[in-house]
Amino acid sequence: MKKDRFEFFTDAVVAIIMTLMILEIKLPDFHEDSFWMVIRQLAIYALSFIIIAITWLNHHAMFSPLEKINLKIAWINFA
Repeated sequence: MKKDRFEFFTDAVVAIIMTLMILEIKLPDFHEDSFWMVIRQLAIYALSFIIIAITWLNHHAMFSPLEKINLKIAWINFA
């Protein structure tokens, strides 16, 4: 399998994960009491996005020296 095809698949999976995270954001009714709860929830989502972005960048860096992906490497990655 070509490396580009494998990277495109990974990009699509990460894009779907990030989209699902955005769709799950439910902000409560805004009151003075709920302000810190909203900030806390947004901080958690921001941290999650940062972790996913770091993982995605590391994945691309790890596979950049390869030219082709064999079946064994693909299954190890999926696991």
